[in-house]
Amino acid sequence: MKKISKILFLGLLLSLIGGCSYFNEVRKSTPLFVVWKSPGMKFADQGFLVEDKDRTKLEVYASAQPVADISITRSMVCSGMMCMSKKEFNKKYLSSAYPDTLLENIIHGRKIFDGKNLQKEKNGFSQKIKSDKYNIEYIVEGDETGFKDDKNGITIIIKRGSK
Repeated sequence: MKKISKILFLGLLLSLIGGCSYFNEVRKSTPLFVVWKSPGMKFADQGFLVEDKDRTKLEVYASAQPVADISITRSMVCSGMMCMSKKEFNKKYLSSAYPDTLLENIIHGRKIFDGKNLQKEKNGFSQKIKSDKYNIEYIVEGDETGFKDDKNGITIIIKRGSK
């Protein structure tokens, strides 16, 4: 009986240690200020960009209460408790004419639309992209990213770091 107790205790201990390794996963958390204005979503406040190997998560708070919690994985975007494909998310909160990778590229300050009309700037780059479905001005300069689409009424501004 004592041997079984020791085995169970050892098994429980190993399970706890192994289970906690999930929480020790390398995560990067960056403070930021976010302005998001679109027909389906509006907020402007402090938050965090939390990244690990499988997910990018944008958390925004107002008066210590979460106002936005957007998680992006390889194929899905979750907002609160609702998950949908990137295409569906664009259709509901941005524009169905946008590529699936647009939001995560804006969040990370990367080129959009495969670098179409990319202009190198001193501290980053800019893109102006027009079609009958959008009129986009996108600027990445240092720790600031600005996305504006006049045709669809969308503005996303991200300032990284604690300012």
